[in-house]
Amino acid sequence: MRAACLALLLLGGSTASAQEAPAEGERVPSEAAVAREAFQQGIAAARAGDWPAARAHFERSYALRPRASALFNLAGAQVQTGALVQAAESYREYLGRGDDPSAERAAEAAAALARLEARIPTVRVTATGLEPNDELRLDGDAIDRRLLEGPIPVDPGARRFEVVRDGHVVASEQVDAAEGAHLEVTLDVPPPAPPDLQVTEPPPDPAPVILPPVTPDPDPPDEGEDVLGSWWLWTLVGAVVLGGLAAGLAVAFTTPGAPPDSHGFLTSDPVRVP
Repeated sequence: MRAACLALLLLGGSTASAQEAPAEGERVPSEAAVAREAFQQGIAAARAGDWPAARAHFERSYALRPRASALFNLAGAQVQTGALVQAAESYREYLGRGDDPSAERAAEAAAALARLEARIPTVRVTATGLEPNDELRLDGDAIDRRLLEGPIPVDPGARRFEVVRDGHVVASEQVDAAEGAHLEVTLDVPPPAPPDLQVTEPPPDPAPVILPPVTPDPDPPDEGEDVLGSWWLWTLVGAVVLGGLAAGLAVAFTTPGAPPDSHGFLTSDPVRVP
């Protein structure tokens, strides 16, 4: 397989100078020169058996100048590095372009694609309980959930399918996909957790208001109290009585015919004048 692929790569390199030459009047010749250099570096790496480096050089060359020869050789390097799914896509793109003047190379690409399709394992995934915003991932990369409608082609080796919800993995299954195998896997996705209840803390109690001490007023007189029982009434009455008694005595002592004695008092014995 390595010899056949290397032959295809060298075939691509034999016509590289013609295909990678800049067109007349091209405004960015340096970009074309960089693409040609990357292409030749890819050929050299493939001859040395350094397929990861060859793949990187062909990817760069094709990104700068999307030529059919670079895409053809990129597909071969992808096969050698185990990226069978990408290699099949590259061969399909190459054949769909139809702009390679080499009919022999096109035939080789079609044969390589047929061999790849037989080698690529597939996995049919059933995911129960998927929510609209759930994300389906294959080996950590998001994939379109429409792929669940049929078998999903994968590269050989250990492959992990996951369902991610709100940034967390909620379902995960790993399979060991051998070349040519057709597997099935089920992802049991749990229902979404109920929303967290928002608990509102009551506001703190207000600080107590300290009022200044209040001096109570004297008890007002009882409106229902008897006036005759009031001390001030009897004091007044006593004063009047005493006043009246004093007035009566004064009148008695000042009555005519009853002169007072030498001390100012009346006597009962008549006064005789010698």
